[in-house]
Amino acid sequence: RNNVTGHDSVGNPEVGTYSVANAVVQQLFQHQEEIQELQSELQQLRTELTAEARKIRTLQQRNYIERCESGVLGTPYNVLTSGSGYRYRDMTATFSRPFRTTPVVTVGLSTLDDVRDRNLRVAARVTARSATGLTVRIGTWADSRLYVAEVYWMACV
Repeated sequence: RNNVTGHDSVGNPEVGTYSVANAVVQQLFQHQEEIQELQSELQQLRTELTAEARKIRTLQQRNYIERCESGVLGTPYNVLTSGSGYRYRDMTATFSRPFRTTPVVTVGLSTLDDVRDRNLRVAARVTARSATGLTVRIGTWADSRLYVAEVYWMACV
């Protein structure tokens, strides 16, 4: 079948099918350019996603503090003023809510009241810890006399 619809001013035949095909080819080229742009954007998004996944993995492997809790523990008044040799008092704190795992606990002396005419000897250490609480031992030795000793404690996981 001949799709010639007429002649142009120079005498060349105008072909309707060729005009339609030419229009379709032009649209395909336009879509091909759009597809290439979208593929480029997709590749850029994949690269960004890979970088973000790497950051997440790094953060997941990093040591960080999830939660901390702190407080004060102290000896009752005059409990370490008599006797000789090593004497101590154990004090326990219960956390407001349990930790996910056993926390790291630190203590620091905050208050000391001793008898003036003796050497000051005092020790404070964590003797037990769990996800629900901790025990701190405050002690003295020899002829030292403590009226009061207090520690600040901090537990973190």
